[in-house]
Amino acid sequence: MSQLGIEGQQLVLAVRDKKVIVAHKCTGDRSQLWLMNSFGQLEHEGSSPPTEFGRYSESSGYRMVLDVETALNPNDYTNLVIRPPNKQRVTTQRWRFENGRLMCHTNMCVQVSESHERLFSFNFPISLL
Repeated sequence: MSQLGIEGQQLVLAVRDKKVIVAHKCTGDRSQLWLMNSFGQLEHEGSSPPTEFGRYSESSGYRMVLDVETALNPNDYTNLVIRPPNKQRVTTQRWRFENGRLMCHTNMCVQVSESHERLFSFNFPISLL
């Protein structure tokens, strides 16, 4: 495999031990499957048993959603994790796509931290800044 820049690779968000990481896209890997629900939460499909297509119900089954690991600080990174949905964490569990960026809260966007941007294994935590 050639070591292309980040722009030339098919990278996705995946989950390893409840931590969200950047990984190379791998067909059929449930750890890389996400669903945006009607509450604006990104549900991790791989953390719940598969369901029949078209039979999805937000109240059925155990769901984990994208969240931040620590309290938000606009001048620092925090890792992304999956957690059970929690109405008290709506500001860190509600997501949107804005100008090609995955964002939560008022102006926090997902990005790879500077210390990891030159790595090519891409199995490292993704951060929110």
